[in-house]
Amino acid sequence: SEAGREICPASRVLHNDCKVSLDATRHRWFYWTSFNCQTLVKISFDTSSTAQSPLVARVDSVDPDWSGATFTDSHVMDDTQNFFKVAWLSDNPSSDIPMTTSDCDANSHCTSVSEGCICETQVTDTAVFDSADQITSKEDVLNSLYIGSFPPSLYEDDYISLNCGVSGVDVWIKQYSGSNSCSSLDKKTIFFVTDDNTGVDKYFRNAQSTVEILGTSGASFRNPPHFMNLIEPEVRDAQYETDAVLDHLFYHPTHPPFLAKLMIQRFGVSNPSPSFVSRVAHHYKTGSYSSAAGGNVIGSGKYGDLSAMIAAIALDSESRHVSLDADPNHGQIREPMIKATSFLRSMEAVYTSPNNWNKLKGMGLGQESYAANSVFGFFL
Repeated sequence: SEAGREICPASRVLHNDCKVSLDATRHRWFYWTSFNCQTLVKISFDTSSTAQSPLVARVDSVDPDWSGATFTDSHVMDDTQNFFKVAWLSDNPSSDIPMTTSDCDANSHCTSVSEGCICETQVTDTAVFDSADQITSKEDVLNSLYIGSFPPSLYEDDYISLNCGVSGVDVWIKQYSGSNSCSSLDKKTIFFVTDDNTGVDKYFRNAQSTVEILGTSGASFRNPPHFMNLIEPEVRDAQYETDAVLDHLFYHPTHPPFLAKLMIQRFGVSNPSPSFVSRVAHHYKTGSYSSAAGGNVIGSGKYGDLSAMIAAIALDSESRHVSLDADPNHGQIREPMIKATSFLRSMEAVYTSPNNWNKLKGMGLGQESYAANSVFGFFL
């Protein structure tokens, strides 16, 4: 109102005095309205590969305006194909939710369409821990909370710190709650822990957001994080989402042993023992390596330090012990192409037609150009 503007009623929304502008890239009118809008869930009927974990899509149901138009963006219309996975909270979600046309139409809160079942939902935010007595270690926080938080210091004086006696867990509560007790926590409580596997400091809200499918016997899923605006996507949002995906892969518990095995194989041991892989993965996670004799420490002490990983590979007893030379299973198997060319070189073979490489191509080495079984080729 200070700017001399107002929310236009539907009957005037196209009038010039409402200052409505046309989005030239989408050819849509965007304006504030008092009409109701519901966020629905579209459950895919496709059970070919997701019978135990049905895919869902978001659908926005907007009441028609005075002209009968809804102005719903194509990404969230009822014919959307933007399905994605969610973390269902039911043990067997396919038995609780409508997965067929008949089951969908039998639910008064759902409507069947050609690709799935569109259902009304209810989103509920609740506290995960009501009392600090429910927390025995930091693993309880890491395994139960999924919603991050800003550090309490960014909220000025709104939060106060409590000593709740849980090792490795710092607790902050909102001052307005009227209770300074560790036995009375709410969904605005913030926890701080350091992940021992990665060394990363993490802040979590003591909250869980659940999406319930109405008309079912309690079918629900964890409300998924959302980076991209479906109506007006921004490059910034794509960058944030990409960073989140990379962080998820980088800090995933399977990443250190997976990378450790591949690096060991590339550094001379094609069949490393599980204990060798475990040792290298450990030094990669801790970011430091020192010999058993207590020599110089190699690495920065941070998760993912490659110098610590390389030192752990090169200086490990399984890489250096001379007794392993007698083991026919120890060492590195050369790649098929290198093995074939080394054999030809040892036989003093002469290739007189450099422009005709069909003979090498037809040897079935598994490393021919454009013939790899996957994007990783022979190397994985």
